[in-house]
Amino acid sequence: MTFSRTPTISNRPAVLPVTARTASARPQKQEVSKGRHTIPPNFPTRNQRRTLQGGRSLHTDNAPIPTLVTLSTLPGPSSMHLLMVLRLLEPFSSSCAFLHTRTTSLYGRASLVELLVPYDVAACNQLAAWIWIGGVFPRRLDIVSNSHFRTPVYGLTLRVHNRQLAQEQLMTLGRLRITTPVRTACDLACDQSSNFDEQAKLSTIYSILERYHIPCRACLTLLNNNPRWHGHSAGIRLFNRLRKIM
Repeated sequence: MTFSRTPTISNRPAVLPVTARTASARPQKQEVSKGRHTIPPNFPTRNQRRTLQGGRSLHTDNAPIPTLVTLSTLPGPSSMHLLMVLRLLEPFSSSCAFLHTRTTSLYGRASLVELLVPYDVAACNQLAAWIWIGGVFPRRLDIVSNSHFRTPVYGLTLRVHNRQLAQEQLMTLGRLRITTPVRTACDLACDQSSNFDEQAKLSTIYSILERYHIPCRACLTLLNNNPRWHGHSAGIRLFNRLRKIM
């Protein structure tokens, strides 16, 4: 029995030795095939900038997600409901929410409030407390201003306090003015509004004092120096209770 030697057909291209002639003849960039599509050699890849006419540049990456998310920016109400269920969005109302990951820091919460309140006002009371320690976003926006604001902001009511604030009782976070932790704790202690539970108030003030290492005597000194504040006696009683706890 005789066997004939048949040359084997291979699909592999022949490998040629690299010489000066073959290296110069080799193309620098080749088209890349992906399925049915062929990507040209000069097509911009991800995170590249393309220079347009007039010297402008276009970034090929996706635009960042805004801090405030409204219903008009999503495909529909079901999308917003799903993001709220997953705790990616915290709702103001059924048509507006904010990105949860942007409010995990002090300056992140301040930048969010800056988008909500009018220009040249100061955050105070429960709104300032949320900025300082976080937690559940308040249902009203407490601000210090001489003006009257009646139009709700994204379904949130503006609660205006006409107060005289000393310069040492104000701070600036980014571009937002806010009452200091000591003044915020005193304002909360004197707040007699019906929608603020007494136990929640005590817990909030305790968290502010503990996080920023504020002794109760500093708040009592501020209250004693301003005996005409509304709710002054209630604030004194609350801090005397806290002195027994802390």
